[in-house]
Amino acid sequence: MNIFSAITKKISDALHKHPKISCLILGAFAAAIIATNSFWPVLLISLVGFMLIMGRLESPWQGAWCTFIFGSCFLPLCFYWATSLMMMSGGEDPSWLIIIGLNLFLAIYCFALGYLTVRFSKPKTFSRIALFISLLSIMVVLVAL
Repeated sequence: MNIFSAITKKISDALHKHPKISCLILGAFAAAIIATNSFWPVLLISLVGFMLIMGRLESPWQGAWCTFIFGSCFLPLCFYWATSLMMMSGGEDPSWLIIIGLNLFLAIYCFALGYLTVRFSKPKTFSRIALFISLLSIMVVLVAL
């Protein structure tokens, strides 16, 4: 076992002990980095940590809740630009209900995304990561429409 595999296994074990709390921290950390500094390497590290958690989950419901928590932390902080855009174009305070509704809709999609990923793929395989990325790509296309 090389040193990279040993480090990855230790990090994966630490993240897997409390997956929901880890998803909460990783989602908030990734979004906070984007919102403040645009420091993309930290975002990539957070996403890799999230994929390590998803790769070892056994229950589809655990996968659903982990992706919902990650999405609920990550998405609202990533859409901070929508509030400034609404204020610039309309001159009024944005409708927070619209922004919260959009984030809730996307978080619910993340819930389904996590459930389907864990339900239809085997743990600790590349197929789980490939399925997750495929479903996430569909989500991005649907949001862009």
